[in-house]
Amino acid sequence: MKASVRYFSGTGNSWRIALECAERFRAAGYAIDMESIRAAAPPDPAADAAAFCFPTHALDLPRNAVAYLRGLPAAARPTPALLLVTGGHDDNCGWSIETGVRLLAERGYPVRFGELISMTTNWTPFHSTPDDDEVGRMIEVALQKADSCADRFIAGESRIKPICLRRFGAVGSTVLRTLYHRRGVYQLWKFFEVGSRCNGCGLCARQCPTDSIRMKDGKPVWSGGCVQCMRCFNYCPRRAIRQMEFLLHGSRHRAHKLKEFNPAAERNTA
Repeated sequence: MKASVRYFSGTGNSWRIALECAERFRAAGYAIDMESIRAAAPPDPAADAAAFCFPTHALDLPRNAVAYLRGLPAAARPTPALLLVTGGHDDNCGWSIETGVRLLAERGYPVRFGELISMTTNWTPFHSTPDDDEVGRMIEVALQKADSCADRFIAGESRIKPICLRRFGAVGSTVLRTLYHRRGVYQLWKFFEVGSRCNGCGLCARQCPTDSIRMKDGKPVWSGGCVQCMRCFNYCPRRAIRQMEFLLHGSRHRAHKLKEFNPAAERNTA
């Protein structure tokens, strides 16, 4: 038996959940191939199961995850899928699972199990991440839930978390989703800037998962391909990157990045 695991992750949350799923599949006797969607690699046509893990951005999937799913070649045969999305709150999945279920079904990957896994936010221009102890506790709970979801999927159970709008309500959720996914994500990259602490190391450009940063005159410049994954912001070793600093003081917030996540080697995780 074989299982393909595909994920997108800015600062490690979804990668860690995808890795946990891969380990559960491996423990159940599956051969695993695991890759970031940055490589645009579809699941192995010979796979008996597929698992997908993406973050939730403003109550839906990131636009690069949507593009990846839409671009998948049709499966040669129906391949059951596990879909896990990571978000900051159990009431915060919005339409993300519904979107993934619909797009995967169109490509021949019927989702049999879809669930949200709560992880700490990485949107640190707006929020400071909790201290290391609290992050550790959240990850422990998240991994236990990921284990349960993967095991139940492997055992043949079916469960798909429905659209959940409790946190902001139906009207507030619709407004937030519409503003972000139709306008905000196409504009927010313009608010990135660097301060005097930037030494031109270029790490942000090298690690950007959507290749939306280039170096110009020794400083990073963002472009419209940015999906707001916050990798550049959180992984900058000098905390030199800012976004709407005039409102939010983001560079003073605690950065969020999983210590074991290595963006430069994310294609070699399984």
